[in-house]
Amino acid sequence: MGCTDMMKECRNYIDSHLESELSAMELAKRYHYSYYHFCRIFQISSGMSVASYIREKRLELAAEKVKKGTGIFEAALEVGFETPSGFVKAFKKKFGCTPTEYLKMQACGIGGVQMEEPRFVALGPIHVLGHSCESDKKELDSVQNGAYWFREKGSEEKQKHHHGHMDENTVKIGLWLKEPDAQGNLSYFFGKKLEADQTGPEGLNVVTIPAAEYAVFTTRPLDMTLEEGHKAFAESIRETWKYIYEDWLETSGYDLDEEGYDFECYDARCKDKHASCMDIYIPVRKHK
Repeated sequence: MGCTDMMKECRNYIDSHLESELSAMELAKRYHYSYYHFCRIFQISSGMSVASYIREKRLELAAEKVKKGTGIFEAALEVGFETPSGFVKAFKKKFGCTPTEYLKMQACGIGGVQMEEPRFVALGPIHVLGHSCESDKKELDSVQNGAYWFREKGSEEKQKHHHGHMDENTVKIGLWLKEPDAQGNLSYFFGKKLEADQTGPEGLNVVTIPAAEYAVFTTRPLDMTLEEGHKAFAESIRETWKYIYEDWLETSGYDLDEEGYDFECYDARCKDKHASCMDIYIPVRKHK
């Protein structure tokens, strides 16, 4: 069995033993690697360390348990967290909210609903007028960084200048730029879609998204009048990104068009307080 298949089997083993004691040392012994070699291969094949993978999967399992009615701290203990404070801190870092807030968001429609299949459209170049938000991120990860506007915003001055030129009917677009800055960090760009004859004020930049065929996914409509409405909206967007990259692309018969940009599109439907939703555009090519 090659390294790739071995690491896939290892991840499957971890996924099915999340409520058991797991460690990189024991896993290395199980798959007959030295500790150093095992950790290095796992990092390369999985994109994260063994400990990070186990923690991420345990948090996902805990969230599922909480959804199904297990007490928050009971769920934490069942998946291996030793202290409530450690669990809450890790949960908030992954999901952007505390377990209690996560439960409240279920009332807004998060979780347990089948994702709708996408529609397909071909679009010419799209010009976006806006500004960049700096980050410390070195790699693109749309699943983790969807709805980035909810977690990280530009400076107050940039926000005021930016939103001053956008009315409620403006189509807004958010995307991660592919070219890193001098420090190797990536930037998130947010702005309005320009029509062919439009120009923008000084102080803002224009990014051009190249022509492509897109699979377009619409998030579930949410009631924004509820207490956790905005957090629920951001979480719904991240759940949709997760579905696209971890489920749909695997079985759809389409490949990601690496030359294009995936992006979030916010239009007038976001203003519907009782059924707010948005679209995620994924550049695709039919699998050959």
